[in-house]
Amino acid sequence: KTGDDRETSLRANFDLSYDDLSLAERERWRKLAVFAPSGFAPQAVAVLWGGSESESREGLLRFMEASLLQPVLEAPGRFRLHDLLRDFALEKLKQAGETETVQRALAGWLIKLFDDHFTDDITTSRETHSELDNLLLTADWAEQQKDGNQLADLLRAGRNWLMLLYFDKWELRVRAALEIGVSDPRLHAN
Repeated sequence: KTGDDRETSLRANFDLSYDDLSLAERERWRKLAVFAPSGFAPQAVAVLWGGSESESREGLLRFMEASLLQPVLEAPGRFRLHDLLRDFALEKLKQAGETETVQRALAGWLIKLFDDHFTDDITTSRETHSELDNLLLTADWAEQQKDGNQLADLLRAGRNWLMLLYFDKWELRVRAALEIGVSDPRLHAN
């Protein structure tokens, strides 16, 4: 149900939980909205929050205790927002005007991660395989923003995995990047 009645409104209950957080915790929590519904790793969260991996783990555990996060049972050590809370967090992120900054930070982390594991075998590189959904979602964001360079760089970094597992999605996004325009000649060639 929706409405102002806190007993029957999911939205009102979400607001109660959100309002119960400190300002810093609100900022950190809403940044989690940029991740795919399949989840995220504390290493990625550390980049978005600007802290260490251990600090991000502590913060994520705090959010779990507050029922604002849940573990990804199929992937120990990863977390995710409940679908309804993800939409709520995305709304709060947009209201705060932080979407672009957070998306670009995630894109930078993903590009570095996939560049670092470029030559790994897909069966042994658990870190990159777990982040494919985040890579595709971030590529969607770059395409929506008409940022051909960001889109092309994401596709370049993840090409070994995307071409093997999601060739159709990869090819369509490459075409989109080229249609939008890629100003860097080397990136365009790649």
